Amino acid sequence: MPHRGSGPDPKLLLVVEDDDPVRQILAEHLRDSDFCVMEAGDAQQARAFLEIRHADIALTITDIRMPGDMDGLQLAEWVAHKFPAIALLVTSGFIGGDRCTARFPFIPKPYSLSGITAKAQRLLYREPA
Repeated sequence: MPHRGSGPDPKLLLVVEDDDPVRQILAEHLRDSDFCVMEAGDAQQARAFLEIRHADIALTITDIRMPGDMDGLQLAEWVAHKFPAIALLVTSGFIGGDRCTARFPFIPKPYSLSGITAKAQRLLYREPA
């Protein structure tokens, strides 16, 4: 890996995923890759974290399909509008009939942990895909 999450300015990531085991495994892998990670189980919890810590959060990784008043694409739109400095990565196992994800970087499920980590690093360090 060309970059790690640690160093003089460790990157804080917000992982938004309603499937607890998926969120926990991804968050742990990202921590093992030296990132600082916050976890949210839905968009409402994510928005609360973002309102408080937006200046610290470098990247939000969100699943599209989640329960509650806002799905992952709506959350990504909200983040892009309200906190444009925060990079976004959208993921889903359901592709096709739903709204287009082309506005945001996307990685389909099932993803490899190394693949999503590499994609996150490219977004954080503005490297070409």
